Amino acid sequence: MIYQTISPDGKWVLMIAAVANQLNLYVYPLTNCQGSFVARQLTSTAGARAKRQFSPDSKEVYYSSRVTSNIIPLENRQTRQLAVTAEMDVDFAREKLRGVSAGMDLYSDNFFDPDCHGANWKPYAASTRPWRAGARSPDELRRIILEMLGELNASHSGISAPQSSAQPAAIGRLECDSIAKSTNARRLGITEVIR
Repeated sequence: MIYQTISPDGKWVLMIAAVANQLNLYVYPLTNCQGSFVARQLTSTAGARAKRQFSPDSKEVYYSSRVTSNIIPLENRQTRQLAVTAEMDVDFAREKLRGVSAGMDLYSDNFFDPDCHGANWKPYAASTRPWRAGARSPDELRRIILEMLGELNASHSGISAPQSSAQPAAIGRLECDSIAKSTNARRLGITEVIR
C-alpha cells in the first residue's frame, strides 16, 4: 500500500497498491464494519496514477496518467478521459527573477552542507541579481545560474535546458573560457575567448 485517502462522505478509502508489479487503484468500503473488507479494483491497466482524488460527491475518482486526466465512477468503473486544454503564457522578463530567487532560496536552505562549502551563498546570490535581471533569454539565465552554482563547488549541481524535439536555432555562439566578476556588479568581464 503506497497511498490512501478517505472520500469526502467518509464511506470509502482510495488506495494505490501493487499487485504483480503493477500499480492500480482500489477502493475499500468503510461503512460495513461488521463484515469483511473487500477491495474493489478500479483500474487494471499499466501506467501512472498521479493526483488521485475523489470528486466532491464521492461518486467518482479522478487521476492523471502521463498524457490524460481520467474519471472513474465508483458505480460502474467505466474510465473516461477528462477533456482538458490549457495554455500558459510566461512573461520571461517578469518571471525570471522571481523564479530564480525562489529556486536559489530552496537550494540554499536544503543544501547538504549548511555552511554551503563556505561560499557565503545568500549574499552572493543576492549580488548576482543585476546579472539575472539583464538576462535576455532562458539560455543566458541558465548560464548565470550555472556560474552561481559553481560557487558552491559541489559536484552534480547544475541546470539544463528543458528537453525539446525542436532543432536549436542555427546561430553563432561566442565561447568563453571563463567569466570574471568586474568591480561594477552590472557587468561581466570575459577573460578569454576560445578561437
